[in-house]
Amino acid sequence: MALFGIMAESILLVLGSLMLAVITVVMAWWTFRAVRHPELSATVPLLLFGCLVAGLLPRGPLLPMAAAFASVAIVPLWIEGRAWRGRR
Repeated sequence: MALFGIMAESILLVLGSLMLAVITVVMAWWTFRAVRHPELSATVPLLLFGCLVAGLLPRGPLLPMAAAFASVAIVPLWIEGRAWRGRR
C-alpha cells in the first residue's frame, strides 16, 4: 500500500505542476495580449525560471517543477507573440 501511495503522489505532483505551468503561461498570454504586447508573455516563465535558479522560490516540489515546465514555453510564446503582433 505504501508503494501505491508514493506512486500516486508522484503522478499527482507531476500533473499538478503541469497544470500550474499551463495556467501560468495562458494567463500571461491573455494578460499581455490584452495590452497588445503578447511577445512579452515569454518574460513570465523566464522570470519564474530565474527565481528557480536563484533559489527565490519556496521550498517544495511543486513550484520548481512548474517553473521547469513553464520554461519550456518561453521560445514558442515569444515566436507566436511576434507573429500575432505582425498580423495585427
